[in-house]
Amino acid sequence: MIQEIHEYKVRVKAIGKLELLPPKLREAGKELSRCKDLVGKLNKVIDKHDDLKYSGLIYNAISEYVEASILYSLVTNNHIPSCKELNVHHTPYVQGLADVIGELKRLALNSLMYEDIIKAFYYLELMDTIYNNLRVLNYPEPLLPGVRHKVDVGKKVIEDLRSLLIDMKNRLELKKEISKLIKKP
Repeated sequence: MIQEIHEYKVRVKAIGKLELLPPKLREAGKELSRCKDLVGKLNKVIDKHDDLKYSGLIYNAISEYVEASILYSLVTNNHIPSCKELNVHHTPYVQGLADVIGELKRLALNSLMYEDIIKAFYYLELMDTIYNNLRVLNYPEPLLPGVRHKVDVGKKVIEDLRSLLIDMKNRLELKKEISKLIKKP
């Protein structure tokens, strides 16, 4: 069973590495569907093993699935699925949701490569929304392991990205104005 959990984690992490651009979305969706089936099987197995059910090993594996599922859902239909929709315990759900902030930063930076500042700011707005909903959770570390740290890191990631995007927006506007001046007769 430990080997199956490890293989599952590797598979889910691979989804996160997929570029969530139209050519790769179908592949990511198929892989997530397989992972959803694995989560269902994993839930059935761990229901019989309370010692594993609430362990970091299981939470870590399922939080990877949650992260990939939320990211995919945000990119494809602008929706954050609930822990009920994903059929997962609230702890790995919140852990995975907190990790989405870093993945959204990656998507924002990819948008900047194509000078799509509007989309980059959209991802920043999503990051803010997730952060603002998570920061109010004030539970002890044993109940939500690692979440407080992830939220604190998320705040720093958001602040850094916001500074970068404002700078890039100004640079793009300057570039546009310089181009206009160069084209004037």
